[in-house]
Amino acid sequence: MSLDGAMVSLPTPGKVTVVEVWQSSCKPCLAEMPHLQALFRDKQSAGFSVIGIAADDNPGLVQDLVKQLGVTYPNVVDAEGQVRGALRVGAELPTTFVFDRRGAVRVVRIGGDEADVRAIDAAIDALLADR
Repeated sequence: MSLDGAMVSLPTPGKVTVVEVWQSSCKPCLAEMPHLQALFRDKQSAGFSVIGIAADDNPGLVQDLVKQLGVTYPNVVDAEGQVRGALRVGAELPTTFVFDRRGAVRVVRIGGDEADVRAIDAAIDALLADR
């Protein structure tokens, strides 16, 4: 369930979906979020979705950070690590997954550097073009 109480499916059925696992203390995570927000805003109507998975145990802190960053895509607090466990996410964050429309993982990037961002962007564009 997202911070606003809505049910969230991972990945979003029928959509190219980015799932970013992040943490409030992770500077690369926070730096990547405005870029993901811009992608979400610009590509949502083309069948694109973003879901944030916060590896924090303080929903209030997560809510405040999301609001400060202007993030409107759904975010889920994964305090017990159930989602991270299912995705096999280790300690390195951000870990970003790109799923195709059928729900298959197509790209996994760890670290959030410029090369990761370019790879994620290229995968999104290719998958959105693949109807």
